[in-house]
Amino acid sequence: MSRNETVTADRVARQLAGDVNPLATHLANRYVGPAPLPPVAIVTATPRKLKWFELEQILKPVRELEDTSSLTRIWEHESGPVATLVHGVGGPSADRLLITAMMQGVRTFIRIGTCGLLEPGATIGTVVVAEEATSDDTTFQWYLDALERDGRPVRNKPFAAASTEYVDTAVNALPAELEQGRVVRGRAFSTSLIFREGPETAVHYRELGCAAADMEAGTVLASAQWYRLPAVALLVGRDHITEGGFHTDERERFAEGVQAIRTALDALIPVAQAAAARVASER
Repeated sequence: MSRNETVTADRVARQLAGDVNPLATHLANRYVGPAPLPPVAIVTATPRKLKWFELEQILKPVRELEDTSSLTRIWEHESGPVATLVHGVGGPSADRLLITAMMQGVRTFIRIGTCGLLEPGATIGTVVVAEEATSDDTTFQWYLDALERDGRPVRNKPFAAASTEYVDTAVNALPAELEQGRVVRGRAFSTSLIFREGPETAVHYRELGCAAADMEAGTVLASAQWYRLPAVALLVGRDHITEGGFHTDERERFAEGVQAIRTALDALIPVAQAAAARVASER
């Protein structure tokens, strides 16, 4: 069986066929590029953020796919090919990217990005490995409702869960940072109201047990859960919501956090390659 035949025959493709409308099929090639894409994709919001992570330090650039809205690039890791994909800001934009990427053969997602910290005493550059995430956007809520109707409700409502294997791998790759308190394994709150995080909002996040706030992790994890795909979000603290502080004031600490994300990615990608292969073999 050829790779293209595999893309159209596996369990995920069949579920997509029942979910998406013809517009998604029309958009997939233009948005992320032609199938087959690598089964492992690193996703983030905006080209500038992707540039911050300097993935050239752990990945070998192979090619860019021209005329794709997601600025798709193909890379080679020692464990296999990887795609990087850029979505817009917010959960609905991330969902559009995930759906079209899955249609073209992606079978696991690693979200990298920045976040606002909520942990008391956490410093700029702290890495939050989001083992769970929730969101206030309608896309996330659609997935929660759909999972409920399908008899697969999220375990800790309203939080969608990341792959435990991915979370463990990322955290275990950073023992020194973990010991120093610069890695947090915890929850994220994804919000479309990022500039309305007043004191009451921050209190609500903390009451939910969230260590950080971003804008897309919740939807990435919920979408992956709906399609039974492994996924995780690795976030680096760019500012502190409750205690103040910005990455522009602490550039060295922020750079250390970015380096930690790369280290975690380097350990995580081989695990993701194996997981994606298992998903692609499911019938």
